[in-house]
Amino acid sequence: MQRLSALNEDLRLLDSTRRGLIVTSDAREFGISDKVIRRLERDGDLLQLSSGVYADRLRFEAASSWERFGLRSRAWTISGRRDASASDFSAAAILGLPMWGEPPDLPRVLRPGSAHRGHSRTPNGRIRFGWLPPHHRWPFSSVAVTSAAYACIDVIRMGSRLQGLTVGDYALAVGITPEQLWDVAENLKRYKGMQSVEWVLSRADRRSESPVESAGRLACLTFGLPEAVANPWIIGGAKPRRVDLLLPEHGIVLEADGQIKYNDRPDAATIVMDQNDREREIRDLDFDVLRFDAALAVGRPAELAGRLRRMIARRRGRRAPDCWSMQPPPGWSEPGLGQGWPDPTFRGFL
Repeated sequence: MQRLSALNEDLRLLDSTRRGLIVTSDAREFGISDKVIRRLERDGDLLQLSSGVYADRLRFEAASSWERFGLRSRAWTISGRRDASASDFSAAAILGLPMWGEPPDLPRVLRPGSAHRGHSRTPNGRIRFGWLPPHHRWPFSSVAVTSAAYACIDVIRMGSRLQGLTVGDYALAVGITPEQLWDVAENLKRYKGMQSVEWVLSRADRRSESPVESAGRLACLTFGLPEAVANPWIIGGAKPRRVDLLLPEHGIVLEADGQIKYNDRPDAATIVMDQNDREREIRDLDFDVLRFDAALAVGRPAELAGRLRRMIARRRGRRAPDCWSMQPPPGWSEPGLGQGWPDPTFRGFL
């Protein structure tokens, strides 16, 4: 019993050292043989993610799809060559970038070398070669990973337009500079998908505060509507109100639902009351308000665009209010990173 307790303690320590992974080479240094690890796998306690790399089965199965993909990506990177770095969607999962939909089937790593060498694919992951200077190779979460700027450009060029704009907005919001993004883009200019990169980088907005806001802006851009201004201040009411999106030429405010969960919150009634007061004050200043959520902006963007067009048509002939500003009123300040964005755990590298 004492030996079993010691084994569990050692496994917990190994797991915490590698942030959710157990590596057989580390286990051997603790006197835990490969035979013991294989027995734990047979008993259903551990799950092999890559050669010599395991995870706690119950915790892995309870994780989200992107969290599981992040663990598999780190395992694939650990089991690979020393010069390999988790890249594109794998880097995004490890760094915690905001991602829509489901992850790819296989983790990916990038090794320095000519992109003309092509890709290789195994049952555990994919390997590709390309431009990867040392300063874009970060030691993060116990593995090597491409820098946040590099990962963002890869995701923008490989992913959907929605995914690209979301990651572009997030990159600027957390402090990655446009110059850093354009520098990576310039070095990858012969890669596939760079037209999408140019489109996103010319429209990304650091003021966007959530993936849902990015989706709302994309609907406007895609369906030929006026470009939405992100998070301006509405002034003139009982107190300044910072709204999610504004079509300034038409006096239409778009409010993105979904960033705050009301269920099981003791202050839910207060939140709802403040939201109602906020909307009433905005309407009293002669703005129209359209609320939308991810299901509408992502699943039915044409419907969102149609609602906006009808609202614009109904306002025809009415003067758009000009009581708004991109700068905070005296005594007020811009908030920090929007609550809808994941906390950038890589901030120390920026």
